[in-house]
Amino acid sequence: MAQWQLCYAIFSPKKPTEKIHLAAHNAYEDNPGKRLMSETDNSHTSRKTALGVNWLNLFYLNIQSLRRKVNDLELHLSDNPPHIVCFSEHWLTAAEVEILTLLDYKVASSFCRKKGYGGAAILIRPNVRYSELNLASISKQTVAEVAGIFLTEYRVNIITIYRPPDGDFEEFLYLLNLLLLKLDDTCSFLIGDFNILFNNPDHKVKSFLDLINSFHMRTLITENTRKTNCLDNIVTNSKVPYKINISHTRLSDHDAVSLQLNCISVYQQNGKTTTYRPVTQRGLNLFHSQISEINWDHIINITEAADLEHKWDEFVTILSNAAIKSFPLRTFNSSKLATVTGKLAAAQSNAQNWFHRNGLYLNKDKTSTMIFSTRYIGIDNPNHTKFLGITLDTTLCWEAHVDVLSKKLAKTIYLLPYSRAILRMLLRLGDIQHIFPEFSNFRGKQFV
Repeated sequence: MAQWQLCYAIFSPKKPTEKIHLAAHNAYEDNPGKRLMSETDNSHTSRKTALGVNWLNLFYLNIQSLRRKVNDLELHLSDNPPHIVCFSEHWLTAAEVEILTLLDYKVASSFCRKKGYGGAAILIRPNVRYSELNLASISKQTVAEVAGIFLTEYRVNIITIYRPPDGDFEEFLYLLNLLLLKLDDTCSFLIGDFNILFNNPDHKVKSFLDLINSFHMRTLITENTRKTNCLDNIVTNSKVPYKINISHTRLSDHDAVSLQLNCISVYQQNGKTTTYRPVTQRGLNLFHSQISEINWDHIINITEAADLEHKWDEFVTILSNAAIKSFPLRTFNSSKLATVTGKLAAAQSNAQNWFHRNGLYLNKDKTSTMIFSTRYIGIDNPNHTKFLGITLDTTLCWEAHVDVLSKKLAKTIYLLPYSRAILRMLLRLGDIQHIFPEFSNFRGKQFV
């Protein structure tokens, strides 16, 4: 077994079910920034304030014409106003959205048809910090009508989608794929009326689920949201705790969806303190020395079966105490970034050479996911090239770097059939194995 895969698990004598994970790599000594294995202790998380965890409340409804339902909707929301309100099929024009008044909410993002009907909108309370997402290239009338915001305080994307039932489904999948690529790995919640029978799986459901699963996303709603059908749903890649409630409001023939997110504000965080026990050569020598001096006769000689459990506890306690003395506990703030390893630096150099060899060049802007273009052909829509990008950020550790590459390749393979321009590129996916010699060690033969 390789050194970086080693992990010692020793039971603590004070807490029999608690495990102490030891990072096994003697080259790291006492440098926590270069550890390979550790265990994050959430109880040591430090925050700037003592506000704790916030519940972010969101309300969604396919309203089917908001124009004449504002008063009834205000009455419904007034008792416990959510932070965010999302609508599909609001049926308003752009001019009507600009003057929309609903309690103290303001329109944060919207999509409107030129002649009414359809549409999507997101309204927020005044105390919610946000920025509107630029989704103009993704929203298309009668295919995918999208509105979206980024919650700057929570670093979460909220997207509302309406897919008309008579729209081109394949084109919808294509636009949805572009949207997911744009969102990248940011925590996101896509909520809306997809007009897909989630409770009666068919080829549309399968294609939809295959697409979102390729981005490590999943659906959250299994109940019916319109009579006997489940048409509305939430798609997310988030791992935060949540609560969902489906209720009938009499405002529409669709049921309303209430979503509560257990989010921690970024303004309340100051990184996490990670604790770990590095396995150094000095510690191993001390551990071996302690173990070699122990007389095990009183444990080995068991006269009665009843003594077995007691002897085992004593054996574990001896080993645990020796390990604790030999491998002192270390802590560091996980917000500090690891330094560049020689292996990563070599991978970056090889990747740049490969891009150059294929007539490609990298964007140097590291504020967003890098994209590359080609000298040989012109691509009108920059979104066509974005999924071929690879982040060569020096703050990435090796395994995370390979993981990013794996996701980019998966998205590349999925989108190749949609773009003839991409097919004409002199892009040899087989060369990826030569760029990263150890790629197969992490991903097997996934892309062979």
